[in-house]
Amino acid sequence: MSILEENNGIVKVNAGIVRIERQIAITNKLLSTIDPILIPYRKKDKWGFCTPDKRIVIECKYDWIGVFSDGLAEVQLNKKYGYINKAGEIVIPLEYDYQPKFSDGLAKVKSNKKYGYINKAGEIVIPYIFDQALDFSEGLAPVKLNGIWGCINKDGDIVIPFKYEHVWGLMGKFSDGLLLVKLNGKFCYINSEGVVVIFFKDEWETHGNFSEGLAPVELNGRAGFINRKGEVIIPFIYWPIGSFSEGLAWVCQNNKLGFVNQDGKIVIPLIYDYVEGFYEGLSSVELNEKCGFINKNGDIVIPLIYDDAEYFSEGLAPIKLNGKWGYINTNGKVVIPFKYELGWGKFSKGIAMIRLNDEDGYIDKQGTEYWED
Repeated sequence: MSILEENNGIVKVNAGIVRIERQIAITNKLLSTIDPILIPYRKKDKWGFCTPDKRIVIECKYDWIGVFSDGLAEVQLNKKYGYINKAGEIVIPLEYDYQPKFSDGLAKVKSNKKYGYINKAGEIVIPYIFDQALDFSEGLAPVKLNGIWGCINKDGDIVIPFKYEHVWGLMGKFSDGLLLVKLNGKFCYINSEGVVVIFFKDEWETHGNFSEGLAPVELNGRAGFINRKGEVIIPFIYWPIGSFSEGLAWVCQNNKLGFVNQDGKIVIPLIYDYVEGFYEGLSSVELNEKCGFINKNGDIVIPLIYDDAEYFSEGLAPIKLNGKWGYINTNGKVVIPFKYELGWGKFSKGIAMIRLNDEDGYIDKQGTEYWED
């Protein structure tokens, strides 16, 4: 092949790349028009939505708003809650005294002291007949009728009969396919068919849901972990303990915290005053009133120099220094400066809620602020 032919080939390849990049750009532009990215925007004390370049597309007229999820966002006006779509149209009327939260595509609602469920079109799909109702999880929702609990599916069919005195766990949710309930005065775990999988021993007390195949259980003021067969895998020698996350769980002895693996082996020594669970491979830890981050080997990867620190989400973590909050990345680099009064907002879908000058607002990962006072 001659140099000229080779160069022509390179030109053709480059031209092809340019055309592909142009097509991608056009496609992305079309997608942004069909399903635009909308960010909560505050004008003084009213909220609306804008695009990432701060072009307001839904008027700032609400007292409070949530973020968009599956095309809908919660809004509040005059102490009433409902949902709007990305065109700003009210899909679910602002008639509720609380925030209807969707899970598995349905939200519990209340009318005349009875509970039912609506879908994302605002249609009542399960009528108002229950005395109490909890959110759907793993396709089922615990509901209470005539003083006893059972579970329904998303069609409203009773799939686990009404016979339980109580449902437990984190807001009565199925976790790892199991739900903690009380039957005949005893706690037990049932599966999605209502079959009792684990009966608590008389001395056991509830402590939490299953996570990664293990559940924390309390015995005589101490806690350990059981597996799905009800076998004690990690002995009752700690207090308190956390659930498993990314293969590790924090445990506490003598007011010092560290981490165990699923075999019960201490893999990170119990030396810290406070720890968070592992998220994105890192855990926030505190020692001698200073915070930083460790990895799963127990190595300090971000120095313990901060006043406070929360866990990582989407590659960023809120941290506090000299009374102000900012954000760092997983390398410990400060990417959003220390200027905020509250930094509890974790990043989700590229934005996080913070507080400045006693007002809430949203920022993106570049620190762009979406409000005007």
